[in-house]
Amino acid sequence: MTVPKKLSLAFLAVFVVGSNFAAQIRQDDSGERRRTITVPPEKGPVKMIDADLIEATIPKLQSYYSSGKYSAVQVTRWHLERIAKYDPVYNAFIKLFPEQALARAAELDEAHRSGKKRGKLWGVPIVVKGSISIAGEITTVGWWGYTRPGFELRARSNATAVNRLLEHGAIILGHTNMPDLADSDTTSSSVAGRTGNAYPSHVPIQSDVMKKIVPLKDAMLFYHPKIFF
Repeated sequence: MTVPKKLSLAFLAVFVVGSNFAAQIRQDDSGERRRTITVPPEKGPVKMIDADLIEATIPKLQSYYSSGKYSAVQVTRWHLERIAKYDPVYNAFIKLFPEQALARAAELDEAHRSGKKRGKLWGVPIVVKGSISIAGEITTVGWWGYTRPGFELRARSNATAVNRLLEHGAIILGHTNMPDLADSDTTSSSVAGRTGNAYPSHVPIQSDVMKKIVPLKDAMLFYHPKIFF
């Protein structure tokens, strides 16, 4: 299946874990839950990679990989750092998987060096909605009840959509925020709080993945996996 040439690079994605990443939940004066995320920046100049990746299409990203300009690890780390910078404002994520994502990127880089053929989504950072199961992770569906200690809805295997994304070389960064049990036209989750809106105020946030997971003008762009499969 041909990947649309104009399709923007995207990712799908909440609490940051691991020794190199930190996340903290706090409540502001209004009682809203807010998360502070920190990711240590990669050393060296970053202006060029910012210019190259902010609005990169998938074909453009693939050209960077083919030429050796960037590795999957570099691109993945760049996205994680952008999430760390902007998620405290937009609260778009329930859980982020930085260590797994970077390990996956390293595996892809190694396979590429060995001459293995790349899939349609090779090296593309992606995030999936909190209702889509990832093996070993809690499928919160945005609801606190599925996160209660001893009663977690922890997935035994990946959802079919996740397996398809992985088969085509995608790098899954994490679970995105969503309304409790997807039962709302706006996002206010008992797990991760309310999402912000990067669009002008007259543009409503809707829970559909293409409208709820808000593109950040100078950071992130999203697409729906069904475009490909």
